[in-house]
Amino acid sequence: MIQKIYQINEFAALCGVTKHTLYHYDDIGLLKPCLIHENGYRYYSIEQVYKFQIISILKKAGTPLKEIKTYLKRQSPDIFLDVLNNKLLDLEKEAMEINRMCGLLSDTIEVIKQSANIEIGKIQISHCEEEYLITTPIESSSAVSADEKEMLKSISKHIQYCAENSLSSNLHIGEIVLQKNIEAGIFTESYYYNRIKHKAHDKHLFIKPAGLYATLFHRGSYESLYTAYQNVVSSIEELGYSICGNIYEEDVINYFSEQNPERFILKISLHIKQK
Repeated sequence: MIQKIYQINEFAALCGVTKHTLYHYDDIGLLKPCLIHENGYRYYSIEQVYKFQIISILKKAGTPLKEIKTYLKRQSPDIFLDVLNNKLLDLEKEAMEINRMCGLLSDTIEVIKQSANIEIGKIQISHCEEEYLITTPIESSSAVSADEKEMLKSISKHIQYCAENSLSSNLHIGEIVLQKNIEAGIFTESYYYNRIKHKAHDKHLFIKPAGLYATLFHRGSYESLYTAYQNVVSSIEELGYSICGNIYEEDVINYFSEQNPERFILKISLHIKQK
């Protein structure tokens, strides 16, 4: 029985790819034609469709072509099972990261939507429930404040840790000014943080306690934050409250959605108690 063979255009149509893909697979030795005519025409057999399907499935699963080529040279059920199990683990990790990013985007969308109804510049006193934060210390060579390079290094470290551990509930990073620094008149941030929805057993977990908070939505650049912190502290004292905890700053509108830093909206929350 004469086996039917297919010219490259026909074979490409059977496989649902372009002939340029087949040229590339030939060049790297992944799928070579079963026959090359003296006129240069390439021909493929029907059995090679099955081989192409293996390549296609593994490639869609994220397997590099080099690894696929290695597998095809020592093809067996046991090795194929190992390959599939490894790719399944990789895909499950990717799915977790996709779900994390979907959550990040959804929560950030809600924060930005709510900004339309925010009252700027007015301090509000309200009870807040306990919240869970993932924090990273801001590394500084100075006892007073970190320089720009040190801050960027700490931010990068924080983002990397949250990403690697699938933590954080939105894209905006917050900052914590510790009570001891506030009382000393030093409004320097000590930690970067992201909120998480549930308590996690993590060395970076920081619990923001439930209690009374003075909250101010401030419009302005990051450079204007220090003056805003001072204003909040002096205002709550005039209102008959005293400090009993940290300042927590969160970006509502920042460089993600606004080019002009003077139009950023920054949420400042100070843990307080009645005198």
